[in-house]
Amino acid sequence: KLMTATFSAERTVAETTTPDFNGMLRTSFGARIDYELLRNLILYAEPKYIDEEFPDTTRHDKLTKVSAGFDYLMNRRLKLGLRYDFVDRNSTIPAYTYDEHVVTLNVTTQY
Repeated sequence: KLMTATFSAERTVAETTTPDFNGMLRTSFGARIDYELLRNLILYAEPKYIDEEFPDTTRHDKLTKVSAGFDYLMNRRLKLGLRYDFVDRNSTIPAYTYDEHVVTLNVTTQY
């Protein structure tokens, strides 16, 4: 059995897709724990905190994101994955406040 912990911190300037906002300053902190349950089955959990500031506006968003899932290595070239993401966004503008639940199933091939 093998466990790996990865920590991250990032500060970026990004464009937005909303016409009323010119850009945003994003600061994030996160961690990821990978646990090799079996040789070909890796479980993971990934909490993340994100702070988004929108210059020259009153908008300021705070996000909490939690992800969990697994990757099943079927063979050297094929991987099957399942992931659940939960996002809690709180904004100073109520129209941008929401909770989001996303389940992703993926198949990855590499050569």
